[in-house]
Amino acid sequence: MKTIKFLLSACFLVAIVMLTGCHQETDVISNTKSNLEQTKSSAEITAIEDYLSNYFNLRYQILIEPNENRSEKMEQSFSSFFSNPDIANSILQEINDHKRIVAMTDSKYTDYEVALHIDPTTFVVNNATFSFIANVRYSLTTNARDEESGEIIVTEGLPDFEYTLTKKASGAYIIDQEKPYYRADATQSLIDDYDEDPDQEHNDASMKTNYTYSASNAVTFALAHWDNVSNVTGYYDCSSSGGDCTNFLNWCLKTGGWAQTNNWFFKSFGSSGNNMNTYQRSPSWCGARYINEYITNSGMYQGINGNNRVTALFSNKVVPTSSANNTTWTSFYNSVKTLAKGDIVQIKYGSYMGHSMIVTKTTTSPPYIYLTFRNSSGNLPRKDREINLLSSGSSLYGYKVKTSGY
Repeated sequence: MKTIKFLLSACFLVAIVMLTGCHQETDVISNTKSNLEQTKSSAEITAIEDYLSNYFNLRYQILIEPNENRSEKMEQSFSSFFSNPDIANSILQEINDHKRIVAMTDSKYTDYEVALHIDPTTFVVNNATFSFIANVRYSLTTNARDEESGEIIVTEGLPDFEYTLTKKASGAYIIDQEKPYYRADATQSLIDDYDEDPDQEHNDASMKTNYTYSASNAVTFALAHWDNVSNVTGYYDCSSSGGDCTNFLNWCLKTGGWAQTNNWFFKSFGSSGNNMNTYQRSPSWCGARYINEYITNSGMYQGINGNNRVTALFSNKVVPTSSANNTTWTSFYNSVKTLAKGDIVQIKYGSYMGHSMIVTKTTTSPPYIYLTFRNSSGNLPRKDREINLLSSGSSLYGYKVKTSGY
């Protein structure tokens, strides 16, 4: 009897070991498959990044190449990246428009660099179709020099694009869709964040702290951090809340010397209102509309006296199209060239201010003004962006920042 019990127990133990072993083997197989899928996906991403890098190299080569040197073969090669020739033609038209606008000035592009990276968290595979968001970092070297430092001006950008690609039977890829990836606009997303409580304190009379403004310090901050604010102590990136452009401008102004008041301040990305003893930030810190109302004494900021910090230079100055005549462009340049480093430019969309920028470079000839900014709707991060290359039809407002104020 004891022998039978022992045999039964042994068989039971063997069965448990076998079952456990099966589960472990299944887990190993499952993990191996997962690792293989990840490796395959990673290899695919790398291959697609190489493919798109070649595409962008050709794209920027066409941009900087003089028209007389551009060949039909080059444009045919560009079109071959796309499954739909209309998309290729549309992008080529944008490049041609860009070249025409630049050709109206005394500057030109002499060289470029481009690097592309796919966000793996957005990478989706559906049979032979791939969709994802790719970040493109580019720089364009010009023959223009900053009028103060004499340094060659290099414009840079960090645009994101949404792509859909198909892998053909030959193993080659082809682009089915390319479109800019825009974040929502900060002004609109933060409109409801401000509580128009009539009991809120609006009076700055007790906080008139005299200060001096260093445009140089403001510009240095802008050029150092337009593409990376993660290492700025206390900086809260508002990109995930709609856009970071006005927040970034205000950090530039603060670094330049602007003193914080009850109506212009930032402690954290918390409750919003006027009176720094009660709230975490003023509405004017993150909203393009509200910083504009603050410096112009308008809207809910009427009577705040923020305009002791700036002088309005021009308003509603529309960026001409590439086909506009020389008279139109001359009128535009005559207005914007009154700006200097450290000054403010905003874009108005319809009835509201939607984008904020700071002047970081100037030249003695067109385009005169170069702007640096972080993201908002339709405007992705740029360093030293030529003012004439802002979207045609944009309505610009320019403000001279005073060297002292309160």
